[in-house]
Amino acid sequence: MYHAFQLYEPADAAKILERVKSLEFEDGRLTAGPLAVQRKKNRQVTKGEPLRKLRETLLQDMLRHPGLSGFALPRRFSLPIANLYGPGEEYGPHVDAARMAGLDGLPIRTDLSYTLFLSDLASYDGGALCFQIAGQQMKVRLDSGQMIVYPSTLIHSVEPVTRGERYCVVGWIESMVHDLEARNLLFRLDLFCQLIHGKLAGEPAIAEEGTAIYQGFLRALAR
Repeated sequence: MYHAFQLYEPADAAKILERVKSLEFEDGRLTAGPLAVQRKKNRQVTKGEPLRKLRETLLQDMLRHPGLSGFALPRRFSLPIANLYGPGEEYGPHVDAARMAGLDGLPIRTDLSYTLFLSDLASYDGGALCFQIAGQQMKVRLDSGQMIVYPSTLIHSVEPVTRGERYCVVGWIESMVHDLEARNLLFRLDLFCQLIHGKLAGEPAIAEEGTAIYQGFLRALAR
């Protein structure tokens, strides 16, 4: 259902965080829908030249990361948003909109959502990202530089921050493979192919057969 990985090492994440802190934040409710506006209490940045330059850096690094490309199979990205939660700020249970503005201004289908955590865990309390999965709640608090990618159809929320400040960057992905189950199976097959290549380094023909099967399925399922 989700995939978490280290996008940035702590030193690099700290540099991204400094760039985010220099942005001009506004009330997050300005971009909330009629239902979400009652549940959303945070600050965010959605526009401006400094954010545009930061977006270019983030998207280049995301595209290069095998953890994201293998799991999400991205075709198009939304405009990333920087957000900030301070003491007492939160975002109640909600589902992300089915369409978001893409990098070219045209809407994308939101198959997957992501959150890049930038604040050191010791610098704030609360602020867990919570999911409703099969009637159970899962809470996620990742350290600086770590990212989680999850289906945009999941009901999720951000618990109130009780101390410090929680900085993140969030965004959405339109995948080449819209079907969730098919995308997850492709991800598992990709990991299995990587394992085969490691175990059968002396048998390249056998290892490449696994890769050929994966690419064949991807070619058939991608839209």
